[in-house]
Amino acid sequence: MGGQVRRFKLAIIGSGSLGSIIARVVAKDLNEDFEILGIFSGKLENAIKLSNEIGGKAYKTLDEIIDDKPDYIIEAASPDVLKEIGIKILANGIDLIPLSVGALADKEFYHKVQTIARKYKSRLYIPSGAVGGFDVLRASMAMEHVDVAITTEKSPKSLNGAPFLNGRKLSEEDV
Repeated sequence: MGGQVRRFKLAIIGSGSLGSIIARVVAKDLNEDFEILGIFSGKLENAIKLSNEIGGKAYKTLDEIIDDKPDYIIEAASPDVLKEIGIKILANGIDLIPLSVGALADKEFYHKVQTIARKYKSRLYIPSGAVGGFDVLRASMAMEHVDVAITTEKSPKSLNGAPFLNGRKLSEEDV
């Protein structure tokens, strides 16, 4: 009496390097478990290009995504975007996987997210992200004869607003 396994519906916010990698991996390797409904990006042309590559829609607004009722939305854009969209996603009963977890360092925003998720019975899945890389680095320090490196492909612009910059902006020379 084997039943058919449910495919979870997924939307991705962000079509940059990280969002594109996730979309491609899900479309190619995880398509038995997940259906990508579409991509939402600050640049519609990027969402169109990526959605054409992997299948699904190119969303023009967050409301279009919400109307499709995905099971999960992955945010792969920026901490500012997460702050703009996070509450609305959770308030619509949609589970959210934010990759810009730095936005949650804002205690007021984090408290608001917790309150809304509880009220609307949605979930916020917080991945370790770069923190996981630091865990590997810390563990490797206890080993002998090990070389470890961490490489990031994020644009320096994505660091603007990060807590350690204390409100300073990176100069154009840094970017």
